[in-house]
Amino acid sequence: MCCLYFRILIVTLFGQIEEEQTLINELKKIEARKKEREKKQQDLQKLITAADCQAETRKSEKKLTKKKLQHQIRPRIDPSVSI
Repeated sequence: MCCLYFRILIVTLFGQIEEEQTLINELKKIEARKKEREKKQQDLQKLITAADCQAETRKSEKKLTKKKLQHQIRPRIDPSVSI
């Protein structure tokens, strides 16, 4: 009777150990996927930030170009001179 009880207990314990190991492996997979998602999110945020900076630079360049064109001296046309 005692040996039967210990056998059942050992089988149960090994089953629990296998289940725990399976759960640990699943947890590792979940954590790896989470890290991968976080890295992709960071990369995407870097791309968005770079695009925003580039857009701001272009806006600034356009404004400077516009100001330069407005401040350039334009030749006066004398209406009395015929072409």
